[in-house]
Amino acid sequence: MVGNFQETEVLEVHIFGAFLALGVGTLYTWVQTAMSFGTHPLVNSVYAARFRLVLSLLATVAFISTAVTAALSLAKFHGRDRTKWGPADGGYHLHLASTASEWLTAFAVDLYILTFVREFHNIYLESPKVYFLVNDAHSVRSSEVYHTQEQLEVPGSD
Repeated sequence: MVGNFQETEVLEVHIFGAFLALGVGTLYTWVQTAMSFGTHPLVNSVYAARFRLVLSLLATVAFISTAVTAALSLAKFHGRDRTKWGPADGGYHLHLASTASEWLTAFAVDLYILTFVREFHNIYLESPKVYFLVNDAHSVRSSEVYHTQEQLEVPGSD
């Protein structure tokens, strides 16, 4: 949403999308950080949990900085065109700080997600067993169901 609705087109949608991506992303880092401290040493190391804590703090500070400086820069802007925002338009330096903070938040959240790469290498998924109720009398495992070109055959469902 942030990329598709740039601030020059529909500002409200851009801000809403940024809040969803960055605000909820920052909240996600805190939830995962708490889980990381709870699951070490079984799943991750304490160093990974601490690094995630640092990234969560960085994302939070940058997100708050983005919100505050964006609001202040818009309040001080007195130019005609926000796409050509210059120092003479008012709030320019706050606008730059807001943009830098927004990118820093995105970088921190993205880097946070990359900290899971090592853990993902240790995950093994297996296809689940699926049971179908047939005539509400008995169940059939997915391994007992055979597909033919014309129909589905279930042994013992005559």
